[in-house]
Amino acid sequence: MCLSRFHFCSFRCVGVYECLFVLVQSPSAIIHMLHFVYGLTFYFFVALAPYSQAHFIGDSMVFNLSASLSAGRISRQIICIGVFLWGSYHQHQCHIILGNLRKEKNPRGQRRLTKTDYGMPCGGWFEYVSSPHYLAETIIYTAMAFCLGGVCLSWWLIVFGTFGNLVLVSFETHAWYKKRFEDYPKERTAFLPYLL
Repeated sequence: MCLSRFHFCSFRCVGVYECLFVLVQSPSAIIHMLHFVYGLTFYFFVALAPYSQAHFIGDSMVFNLSASLSAGRISRQIICIGVFLWGSYHQHQCHIILGNLRKEKNPRGQRRLTKTDYGMPCGGWFEYVSSPHYLAETIIYTAMAFCLGGVCLSWWLIVFGTFGNLVLVSFETHAWYKKRFEDYPKERTAFLPYLL
């Protein structure tokens, strides 16, 4: 449980960092108020989801400590941490690629915002899919589900809801890229390499 809270907090902290320092928003970009409220509500309930499976006695939560320290669970936790970090790394790399599309190096080697137009992303997982950052986010949420033992129904609902939402958005993004860029790679898929 503590590990999943750490995963989630670090995931959100990286997200805030990327919004402030990595990604470059268009000056004309605005978010619809309903989307903003949905995001706040979603992350509020995501933070509470692991607690829905805990047993409460009085004011304290009770977990079966001996079961959570078994060798099989420790190795699963290590694998989940590895998958979580791998997904987080790739999502961060995707965000750097997207952020750099609107930046150019100045003579000192620093990247500054110079473009308001959007370019075609290339490199990393962008060679295979149009929205690799969404794929990485799904990997991150799935790793957290298994970190919680794979039995937290509320977390699996979050994983499937996130997956469904991101697949739909990735198809829209893929269609936009194909319409916007005539030389968009035909072998690149929307969400899952070679499949979807």
